[in-house]
Amino acid sequence: MEYDFGRWFWNSIIYAVSITVLRVLFDSLAGYALARLKFAGKRVMFYIILSTLMIPGIVLLIPRFIILQQLGLLGTFQGVILVLGADAFGVFLMKQFFEAIPEEIEEAAMVDGAGRLRMFFQIVLPMATPALTALTIFSFQGTWNNFMDVLIIIGKEQDLWNLPLGLSQLRGQFGDTLEWNTFLAGAVFTTLPMAVLFFFFQRYFVEGVSYSGLKG
Repeated sequence: MEYDFGRWFWNSIIYAVSITVLRVLFDSLAGYALARLKFAGKRVMFYIILSTLMIPGIVLLIPRFIILQQLGLLGTFQGVILVLGADAFGVFLMKQFFEAIPEEIEEAAMVDGAGRLRMFFQIVLPMATPALTALTIFSFQGTWNNFMDVLIIIGKEQDLWNLPLGLSQLRGQFGDTLEWNTFLAGAVFTTLPMAVLFFFFQRYFVEGVSYSGLKG
């Protein structure tokens, strides 16, 4: 078996960056809508989103597989990216932060003639930089280390494997073909970017936890 660490590393970057960008966009939009907009069923919708956090991820594997199979997205980049492009924790995190921003700032912008979208992207979103940074780090870290979803969706398409899935194949079916030097080198190759990311942005991890505990 060829050890294409370069391609696996590049695939990991594609997955992590694409999913992180989608999560930052969709989670922030959904969080803002739940925090500021008034519409029927908002509270019920929020509780439904919140309740999904209590569902173990393993329970969703088969339904995701069946849906992606019907859509013809198994074994594709799009299958992984679309499935993981938004998450309930990110919506909850952003909602809690947006509720901590004084409404008077938005009211002043509305008096000056700013529309809802313009106000969101030009005023509210820049003020949410700490929460956006925390969400970006959480999403990137979780996607970078994602093994199970990529295994189920990508399967045997080796050209689309990420680093965790590629490294798992080095051990063989029963661990009898494991080359420790190659495996450990790959493990360091996988861990080092996350270690560097955590070292430089560790305070945002703490801020992300604190924002998710704000009273909403």
